Amino acid sequence: MNEKELLDVAFPKLSEAQMAAVEQHPLMEIRKMHAGDKLIAASDRNPNFLVVKTGEIEIVDVSGERPTTVKFHRHSEFAGDVAQVTGSPSIVNAIARTDGEAYELPAEALRDIVNGQPTSPARV
Repeated sequence: MNEKELLDVAFPKLSEAQMAAVEQHPLMEIRKMHAGDKLIAASDRNPNFLVVKTGEIEIVDVSGERPTTVKFHRHSEFAGDVAQVTGSPSIVNAIARTDGEAYELPAEALRDIVNGQPTSPARV
């Protein structure tokens, strides 16, 4: 697998249909972002996923000696880490790099959307 394929798997982009499902999900909330806002802090437990509507979110690994940018998320990409799946503390910071808006929703809701079940009654 080449680097681009690996990045596409590691950091998927939602399809138009999935974005529409996010926009219509009953648990979705719009989150206003201002450049410099810390949206998720390393050590936060159970943070919601942030799907970028407009603007840009930088993911920063702060576990080493120096903070390291992991990824910039843009329209239809989502910020999250293994913490949303495991319930463990977040291992990265998510910082708004520009003003914009993100769709905020719980991990279960995004999993349902990605798996093609956008409004699973068991989770709504």
